[in-house]
Amino acid sequence: MINFDAMKNNNAPRHYDIVSQIAAPHVLAYLPETAINLPSISPTPYNLFPKWQPEQFPQKSFPISPVAYPTPNITPVPPAIAPADPNINHFLFRDAETAIQNAPFIELGRHALAQNWSCVRVGNIPYNVTTTELTDFLGKNSNIVPDSIGSLGVHVIMDRSTGKTMDAFVEFLNAKDAWKCVARRKSRVLGNRHLTLDVVDPSDLMKEIFPRAKGIVWDGVIPAVLQDQSGLSGMNPVILGREELVLIVAHAKTPHRSPFSRKCLQRPFQSLLSIVSKFPWFSVDIYTLEQRDYIFNALLQATDILKRHIKHGKSMPNLDSDLLKSLVRVGVNCAGFTDIQKYELIKTAEFGAEGIRLERIIPGLEGFEAIGRRPGVDVGVLELYALLLRLSVSPFLTESSPSPAALFTLVKNVKQGDGDGDKSKLTMLEAAVHEWSIIERAARTVLPSKPPFAKNISGTRTEFLRDGY
Repeated sequence: MINFDAMKNNNAPRHYDIVSQIAAPHVLAYLPETAINLPSISPTPYNLFPKWQPEQFPQKSFPISPVAYPTPNITPVPPAIAPADPNINHFLFRDAETAIQNAPFIELGRHALAQNWSCVRVGNIPYNVTTTELTDFLGKNSNIVPDSIGSLGVHVIMDRSTGKTMDAFVEFLNAKDAWKCVARRKSRVLGNRHLTLDVVDPSDLMKEIFPRAKGIVWDGVIPAVLQDQSGLSGMNPVILGREELVLIVAHAKTPHRSPFSRKCLQRPFQSLLSIVSKFPWFSVDIYTLEQRDYIFNALLQATDILKRHIKHGKSMPNLDSDLLKSLVRVGVNCAGFTDIQKYELIKTAEFGAEGIRLERIIPGLEGFEAIGRRPGVDVGVLELYALLLRLSVSPFLTESSPSPAALFTLVKNVKQGDGDGDKSKLTMLEAAVHEWSIIERAARTVLPSKPPFAKNISGTRTEFLRDGY
């Protein structure tokens, strides 16, 4: 029996352990032996995230280092965590500092690969050319970037206003193969067209995929913000506008609205594939949550449109299950999408998502939009952190003033609502800083602080968790 009067007047830090009423049996095995019984608390995650108030944005407890963009041709692989056991979990939750430094999360998009491949521009292509025809023309042994690494090897550019097929770009694993392909295939004929092949800089491909980008210049595939933006009237950098995505989806939904798009029905879907695969997700300080969600919603709508065409047996060339699987594969491998969004994409694709498996969603972590689970982390560890967040807003553990976790906004991951405030206007970097602070405050609310002698030995580097380690 808890003496609530004694608890009310107790000024000591409230480092209570997890309650058995809301913890799974296999989670309780990981907890410290000293536990108190608290009244039952509803485990619903939505109580954790009421409306976010911009003016109450929590102070950052760690310095923000400049965004380190990945080096071209080098894959920044996030470190994997070995499967945890009860002894490890018991150690993680001994004190707040240890729980913060070993939080099993990474920032979405921050560890994405900068796909700076060697690029060949193919000009004067037929309007109805397919990627298979281009691949066969160049040769199956040309060392084109394979789809298995989460990228696309062939990009066919479409004018988003008219639906007209423009040039094509082919990416190769190295410059030697690109030059060899140009030397062997120069002045060759495909269909009734004499093609032109030229080795170009990857920035040329990015300019074609994102033709209306404002306030940035391309250094290969890496966007650099212009220092002098006087001609943009103080506008923020924009890589892709919502209007462009609306036009692409419109061409996919009603292909006969343009005389060009009716000749190549697959082109709008291929355009979205190029956008999702080549978007600089690692530039987390340039694009916002809202812009990320616009891209996802366009991909989701295109997936639903293509699925319905195939499901109803409509006779349309080049609209097949392989194209549908490509849409799902690119979306699932996207470093900027949340787990909730990926589940929604798989649910929409139905038969187009056969063979794709995702980690299950942990209740209590759905509200995070800028951070996600670290690869290889044990499910039990995630459940403990979800429980930690729920306990941090319990009325038995918090002050009368609202906790930082209670100020977090549950922005809809699938569709943006009208009442989400300014949360969607935050960049991915700003949102990640805010969400890291929630985890830190939750740990300091529920768990005890590390003893002084332990702090002197191991240190309390909170910036360690922001690097994804």
